Amino acid sequence: RRNHSFSDLEHRLHLHCIPGEDAVLGAPDKTGTVRPSRIFVRLEESIRRIRPALVVIEAAADVFAGNENDRSQVRQFIGLLRRLALVNGAAIVLIQHPSLSGLASGTGTSGSTGWNNSVRSRLYFKGIKAKADDDEPDPDVRELRVMKANYGPSGETVRLRWRDHVFEIEAGPSTLERVAADVAIDDVFLHCLDVKSAQGISAGPSAGKNYAPALFATMPEAKGTKAKALARAMERLMSAGRIAGTAVRPESRRRIVLERREVRQ
Repeated sequence: RRNHSFSDLEHRLHLHCIPGEDAVLGAPDKTGTVRPSRIFVRLEESIRRIRPALVVIEAAADVFAGNENDRSQVRQFIGLLRRLALVNGAAIVLIQHPSLSGLASGTGTSGSTGWNNSVRSRLYFKGIKAKADDDEPDPDVRELRVMKANYGPSGETVRLRWRDHVFEIEAGPSTLERVAADVAIDDVFLHCLDVKSAQGISAGPSAGKNYAPALFATMPEAKGTKAKALARAMERLMSAGRIAGTAVRPESRRRIVLERREVRQ
């Protein structure tokens, strides 16, 4: 939160950093059974003494010495962490970096399905790619998505912005603001349609040389509105009955052009 510093956490945040040391918490023995390590015992003793509400462990590749693709070993290791949670009443968060396939698929997973199946919930923290209106991606914005939640709905997302060395929740536009923005783009679309109609140039709803969103996006009257935003406006206006496609039959072939429609109040 704003107006707070890390010094405010002096007596509430405990850091255990062991650079250069063995950080393995669990490793399989010759029989494939995952056993707790000396570091695990030290961590458990610290948890019993401090009684934290939350324990964050980073990262899975450093603390698990087994095969991340072996479902049995993964489940056993998660079982060790679950023991910490149950015995000491603390929530355990294990940070794991996604594989290349996990990045490509958008699932954020890595290794065996046991990592996902053995936990009660899973969150995916990722960057935001360019979206609908061809906007450039914002390097300071991240998305935290609930990928799994045994005790609640999955799919919820929270947008965060990196500011002053911390991530803050970025408040999105309200419903009224989104509606107002849509109305403004709808008006831009209608104005562009009027201009082209006055020029005797037809605009249509289908891909081609006279595709209305692409045609309008090049006009100064569009005020820089992107073609994809204009395409959504076209769909809204057609659904509302404010514009409609009319068939015309030139000698070459039949085509559809957009025209305004009066809306009865």
